[in-house]
Amino acid sequence: MRSKTCCTNPEESALRVAAKYGHTDSLRYIIHRQNSFSMALPGASSTLLYEAARDNHIHTVRTLVLGASCDIQDANGKTALHVSAEKGNLEVTKFIVERQEISYGEAEL
Repeated sequence: MRSKTCCTNPEESALRVAAKYGHTDSLRYIIHRQNSFSMALPGASSTLLYEAARDNHIHTVRTLVLGASCDIQDANGKTALHVSAEKGNLEVTKFIVERQEISYGEAEL
């Protein structure tokens, strides 16, 4: 019998685990294999970026934000920026803020 916390798609479970534990190489492999992925996974209350930011996995965060929005919210309306700042993860928080400044600056051109 399957656990309620397990996703029905094994690759989604692998994505979540890779993001949460900072397994950047595994994350890159899965993303490359799928050609696309969703930051929000079915049945999850958080996003992949949120998971990586919460646990201060800067390399994983850098991988996830390539071409993705940092503004995606979890079930409670929090973004990766919120959770990284709350946890005191300075390097991740600074990176996300800089990424947003670049994104917003490009939008204004």
